[in-house]
Amino acid sequence: MLAPEYLLLGLPVLVANTLSNFPGQYSGEQHYSAPLVPVFVIAAIYGFQRLSVVASQRFRATPLRRYAAISLIVWLLAWSLGYHYLRGWTPLARDFDWPRRTPHHRLLTRFADQIPPNAPLSTTPPLHPHLAHREKIYVFPIVADAEYVLLDISGPTDAHPNDVRATFDALIESGEFGVVDAADGYVLLSRQQTADNRRQTLPDAFFDFARVEEAQPQYPMMVEFDGRLRLLGYDVVDDPRWRQTYLRLYWQALAPLPDDLRLWPFVFSEDGFLVEDTSQRPMVTPLWYPPSQWRPGETVVTEMLPWDLGPRFNVGLAVLRGKETDPVAAFADPAQRLPITAADPGVTLFHGETWAQVGAFARDGRYLTSVPGDLSLSPLDATFAEGIRLRKSQIANCKLQISVVLQWQATAPIPRDYTVFVHLVAPDGTVVAQSDARPTWVVPWPTDRWSPGRPALDGHRLPLPPDLPPGRYEVRVGLYYWETLERLPLLDESGQPVGDYASLGEIQLQP
Repeated sequence: MLAPEYLLLGLPVLVANTLSNFPGQYSGEQHYSAPLVPVFVIAAIYGFQRLSVVASQRFRATPLRRYAAISLIVWLLAWSLGYHYLRGWTPLARDFDWPRRTPHHRLLTRFADQIPPNAPLSTTPPLHPHLAHREKIYVFPIVADAEYVLLDISGPTDAHPNDVRATFDALIESGEFGVVDAADGYVLLSRQQTADNRRQTLPDAFFDFARVEEAQPQYPMMVEFDGRLRLLGYDVVDDPRWRQTYLRLYWQALAPLPDDLRLWPFVFSEDGFLVEDTSQRPMVTPLWYPPSQWRPGETVVTEMLPWDLGPRFNVGLAVLRGKETDPVAAFADPAQRLPITAADPGVTLFHGETWAQVGAFARDGRYLTSVPGDLSLSPLDATFAEGIRLRKSQIANCKLQISVVLQWQATAPIPRDYTVFVHLVAPDGTVVAQSDARPTWVVPWPTDRWSPGRPALDGHRLPLPPDLPPGRYEVRVGLYYWETLERLPLLDESGQPVGDYASLGEIQLQP
């Protein structure tokens, strides 16, 4: 700060980074801040030199002043080391991760040696720095005039997984490229392969990236789907700095699997709403090594892509089968979910035992911890006609919306598909917010599918009007038949109608 004219050299970069809307740029933790480092160093050198000159001219060296200077230096060093521990990048930092050179990394040499040093190349971002000493190199999926293409699909590619696979298929189908070599997720393509020796298919060794000899999941368990596929457990991989989390799942085929089988891990919120699934960000392994190719007995690892899953989330799991092209729509159809035929006692099954909740996690400060998956619902006993009982409920005020979780139970088979309404009612009786929907916990579970005696969870969200005044509001719940809008009556202990809704109590809305 004592050499501001040198700091001005970095002002354009500092302004550009600060005003950016991209977190990687304004965080100061990525390469966008690298141009500022020499500016700070130069300004610090000149600033300290000026401070030294002023100090030598105005103050005589005395023991007290020496001790004061040493104390100041120690104080500055302690702050620097403390900040470095919290946010730094060396082994002294709390988030430092020691690099590990695995057999997969060592395998890169085999592929790099097959690429002429002057040949134009297209490759995935993690391999780019190792192969960049050439006149032309592109980041895949840009190919342009590249003579060779080297992919490592087992690691980050920056491009969408579907785009990587589609570009690879297009290169092969065009006849311009052939497979030179492939193993453990690496595949090397070349334009120079002649039609006689050009290989168009991937060898079995390529799929080794998805196989493990012995699964050692962080959360071991056993969930079997239709007696043909087993989940052995999963890992939760979390980056506390950026709060990006993904699941690594370990599967084992028990028998040959059909072509239309689809793995469906997902994450859902405490009130039963889908947070993340694999429809928009698909898992890489099934794109290249689909379950229909798995050998019975082998263990295959699949990984979801990193995402911000929020401060608390639940892990769900289903396996789908069918021709439905929209995976979310397929998941909503219970006929397309494989039945779960066996599961550990700690696994909770839902909706006719066709999907499972296999864990729950919450962020305690910076780090994720496993928490009980049971909901803290308040007891309630409201009986409606048709043998529908409302046993428990929970209301959460999230400022912009009200979240309501209900636990229903049928005492007998229900012949109709009823709609649940949840109303937020002002003291004068005006409905100020509402939710009308089939009973839904991640996916709909209509009342005519409920099993007598089995609890059915149901989540609702009521967006609050921005101009809603503060005060106390009542939450009311009921059911009606969607074709006639006729409400089911609420019954007293003798079975007589006493109204057409149950009150969950009042909540206080703050300004």
